[in-house]
Amino acid sequence: MSKDNVVSWNVIISGYVSNGVYFKAIDIFWRMRDSGVQTDIISFASILSACSQFTALEQGREIHSYISNHKLESGEVIMGALLDMYAKCGAVEEARHVFYRL
Repeated sequence: MSKDNVVSWNVIISGYVSNGVYFKAIDIFWRMRDSGVQTDIISFASILSACSQFTALEQGREIHSYISNHKLESGEVIMGALLDMYAKCGAVEEARHVFYRL
């Protein structure tokens, strides 16, 4: 499998998240994006899960900004992952805002 496709990157990110290595998962996500590989719903769901488990609110906000800038907020999976991340990070007002956009 080529390392330059979304599937291989998503597997690596999901593996780190599943094993509790959240900081590394976040790092791999940004490397994926910087390498020019197109992200997908799985990419965002995985990385937002890492942010919620790691309570990495600032990174979650940065990813939310990326999602917004690329007009990817229409999907229920991504919005649900954003809601979960904000709620678990204690950002109740931001979680409420996402909830009302669902």
